[in-house]
Amino acid sequence: MLGETVINRVRSIVTATPFSLVEAPEPFSFTTVPQPIIDGSVRVTLDGLQTRAGFSYSEERIDEVGVFVARMTGEDAGATTRSLHTLATSLTSAIVRDGTAGDYAVGDTGRRVAIQRDPAASYQVLRLTLPVSYMLSL
Repeated sequence: MLGETVINRVRSIVTATPFSLVEAPEPFSFTTVPQPIIDGSVRVTLDGLQTRAGFSYSEERIDEVGVFVARMTGEDAGATTRSLHTLATSLTSAIVRDGTAGDYAVGDTGRRVAIQRDPAASYQVLRLTLPVSYMLSL
């Protein structure tokens, strides 16, 4: 399995029902997404962390999958924050469940959730970081 396969699997989860998020056109920020359609925009990233030697021309890769979701902040910013925390839990569950098919595993240590709001922006951003491990054939 390749890291590209893992990131594509996660992309397919976040853009499918029940999440139905829309992938942002720019991979590193939400700045190019027009304000009227930024609600529900998502970016998925993969950062390499560690490689361990394996057997029979294989190695174990441990990477971090980052899922960034933008939500418009309405009149009640607290409600938006709470809904993003709920979304983080649901996304984590879906990604962990997908990995149990045997292709990759999501580790318990290193999971992080952060919600950020730029005072100049009208949206909040959920940053969900999950460690994934998988075998890579050489």
